[in-house]
Amino acid sequence: MSGRGSTSVEIARDPFEENGGRTLRWRARVLGASFEFTSNSRELLGIAKTAFADLPPHRLSRSTSGLLQVHLHYTRDRGATPGGMPPQPVLSSGSGWLCGHIDARNFMIADPRGSRAVVHVGDALLAHPRLLRYELIEFAAITLATRVQPLVSLHAGCVGGRGRGVLLLGSSGAGKSTFALHAALGGLDFLSEDSVFVDPETLEATGLSAFVHARDDSIPLIDDRRARRHAASAPCIERRSGARKREIDLRSVRARLAPKPLRIVAALVLSAQPGRDGSLLTRVSASQLRRVLRAEQSYAMGQPGWAEFEKRLLKTTGFQLHRAPPAMGVAAVRELLDAGPA
Repeated sequence: MSGRGSTSVEIARDPFEENGGRTLRWRARVLGASFEFTSNSRELLGIAKTAFADLPPHRLSRSTSGLLQVHLHYTRDRGATPGGMPPQPVLSSGSGWLCGHIDARNFMIADPRGSRAVVHVGDALLAHPRLLRYELIEFAAITLATRVQPLVSLHAGCVGGRGRGVLLLGSSGAGKSTFALHAALGGLDFLSEDSVFVDPETLEATGLSAFVHARDDSIPLIDDRRARRHAASAPCIERRSGARKREIDLRSVRARLAPKPLRIVAALVLSAQPGRDGSLLTRVSASQLRRVLRAEQSYAMGQPGWAEFEKRLLKTTGFQLHRAPPAMGVAAVRELLDAGPA
């Protein structure tokens, strides 16, 4: 861990902690955009690599050509004592800046107009690397990539094949993560389990495909023995909601991460109810799909590209996927992709 202690003399010489020693650099493509991550801490840069390394380098047809910059700054917090789970970030904005504050030492500030963000981290949050990764580092990259390009941010999953994607809709607990996990292990391209970022003009979708989260009761249903063992040994995490799930790194199993953005050709609404007469897929009208979208995508509806996205998505085909063994659902989606419109 890098960093240095603060004495009154050192504070007087460098009140803004600008002279923090050597700057480490790493570049990656995230959500179709080029990023440079810099840091004064090898540990912090390592957490960024945990989030974004070895992911397919997506390029959207309307990608920005500029370089987005995220600086990860560690400051040693002498006297800090490890406590329980840190509070959730409080979001705010002003003068074009977007902020997520946990406390005075731990926060993210993004400047989309300047194509840059800073993540400031002290010892208390560094003791919770998963929360730090998800709530500040990934948050910074997502904020820049979606605002600069721009993309519509959806609470949805996405799987597909051969560049064509199916958007997975459903409220929390509907089974998006479970279905996405089995799709990834069943030969479909995995894009995301619950956060998808879509170009409203082209319906090209991208996402962070490193991790999927699954309940323990869904793991025995995995057919491949090696993948099942890997999933069962994945760390069990507790989300802010209190739900406990296995955090499975798909880069370590025989899962196919979508090698390029997926163009959305259909929307799938997951249902916990069995279909009538044993049917697995039933058509959803455009008006029904609109109701689902507006009930589930309250944040996306306020984004500039929403109207265009909704108009184009409603021209695709909508289905409801009824409760069934995961392998059957995956097979149905594969047939849907093979038979769907070009």
